[in-house]
Amino acid sequence: MKKIFRKLTLTIVLILVLASCSSTNKIHDSAEAHYKLGLSYLDANEDAIAMREFKRALNMSPNDHRIYYAIATFYLKKNQIDMAKDNVLKAISIDPDNSEYLNTYASILASQGKQKEAIKVWEKVEKDPTYPSLGVVYYNMGFASYQLQWYDKAIEYWNKSINENPNVIRPYISLYQLFITLNDLNKAEDVLKRGINRNPLSPTLKLELAKFYYERGLFENAAILFNDIIDVSPNSDEASIARTYLRNMGLYYE
Repeated sequence: MKKIFRKLTLTIVLILVLASCSSTNKIHDSAEAHYKLGLSYLDANEDAIAMREFKRALNMSPNDHRIYYAIATFYLKKNQIDMAKDNVLKAISIDPDNSEYLNTYASILASQGKQKEAIKVWEKVEKDPTYPSLGVVYYNMGFASYQLQWYDKAIEYWNKSINENPNVIRPYISLYQLFITLNDLNKAEDVLKRGINRNPLSPTLKLELAKFYYERGLFENAAILFNDIIDVSPNSDEASIARTYLRNMGLYYE
């Protein structure tokens, strides 16, 4: 009789455990479904419905950092920065080493004029070799440093951005403009040449270098670049500007 009772008790316990696991799995699956629906609605710009789905998911899974981050994304779309910041911080409190969350948090801090704090957070992201957008992180660190007038750091970070992704034009332009500000004309010229060497079809970099030569009276060098822009990218905005310069030089005729 005692053996039968023990077996019956064990069976009941097992049934309860399995039922509990089944219930937990159903809640998780339901929360996941609401979360993914929310993302779909957010992508479709159905923001109100997206938020409704995120709230449902959060009620079922209050410790899911992804949901808080999705809600932060919702608020960023609405330009409600403080609400976005609150939800990013909630996501980070659950998953403190998530580089994507940290990068977003740093970007929010920078947008609020807290560049020093932002750079400290980006330094954590910088240590993650698997983060796929380190070039963007370095560029943002450079821009924050520039705003603080930490020009040496800005130069360092923008060079790191170029090394990380040499095909992106913006860091070359930012470095060029900074060197012009610092009246370091040799480095200004060199950085544009470096950019063109890596991106030989870029009309943006060619136009900046052509204007650089034009403003310093090096008209032959400027004309070569202006004509090259027109030949390679004839329908671009840069080509239109190049034609204007060549007309002023008496070297372009319709």
